[in-house]
Parts: sequence; structure tokens; C-alpha cells
Amino acid sequence: WMYSLIPSAVAKAGARMFWIRPVIDRSRCVNCGACVESCPMSALATSAPTPVFNYRLCINCLCCQEICPEHAIGQRKSPLAALLR
Repeated sequence: WMYSLIPSAVAKAGARMFWIRPVIDRSRCVNCGACVESCPMSALATSAPTPVFNYRLCINCLCCQEICPEHAIGQRKSPLAALLR
């Protein structure tokens, strides 16, 4: 309930500075396409050498990370998110 006390403009500004995103490790990815197929938002597009994220569509569900047989998808954090481990 405390979050409802934060003004929406402040919450939006904070959200831009605090994020965690999936990211592909190019050295591990074999471009099998499992992540592209599993994404419920179609936020991944097939490309070479690895799929490409559209972070505007991504909802950070991390289905791609869970399904990747090569464990090639990790997480990248904003500097603020990294500080707040």
C-alpha cells in the first residue's frame, strides 16, 4: 500500500533509472531460436549471429532465460539496480 503514496510522475522517473533486462551472451548462444519461440510478447527477433531484443515490448518475464538450452541469457542491471542488490 505504501507504493500507492508515490506520485505517478516520480514513479515513472524512478522506473527509467531502475531496470533489469535479459541479455544474450554471444559466446554461448547457438541461435537455436528457442528464446524467440518462447517469448509471449514477441520481444525477440531472429537475427544473426544472435536474436535481438525489442526492450519496448519486453515485460521481463524471463521465459527466454528459462528456456535457453545453452544458458546464454543472463540479466543486465541499470547502475541503480546494481547498487540495490
